[in-house]
Amino acid sequence: MAQFLAPTAHTRRVKASHWDTRQYSKALKALVESFARAYRPELPDSCCKCQIGGVHNFKMVLHYVIGMVGKWGALCLNCKQWHYPPQPQPTAAQIATVEAQRAADLREEEMQKDQKLAERLQHQLDRQVSGLSDCGYKY
Repeated sequence: MAQFLAPTAHTRRVKASHWDTRQYSKALKALVESFARAYRPELPDSCCKCQIGGVHNFKMVLHYVIGMVGKWGALCLNCKQWHYPPQPQPTAAQIATVEAQRAADLREEEMQKDQKLAERLQHQLDRQVSGLSDCGYKY
């Protein structure tokens, strides 16, 4: 009997969703863009995979993910291949500033989650005190 394995990251293609762009705060994006705007590289002449060239074939994307902060990537709109043209890397001070902002954003996000949980628990407690259960019956 054949045994089937669950797909892994190596056996299936992982597609990023539109939600991936929402995980970074406006403050973090503005900080990265402030120093990365100065060294935006030129678009590649043609794609090394599909051999299609032209200015309209590429989309320049600025990365915010840990490990690639401030790095520009050129996405081929035909074959979805990433190209990373030569470019200067951000300084250690710039990266430290971005990571400090990222940590502040995570703290803020945790505080908001805790606030929502506290409000939800308070609402449940208020309902129990008033004598109504979740299903609407009195005790």
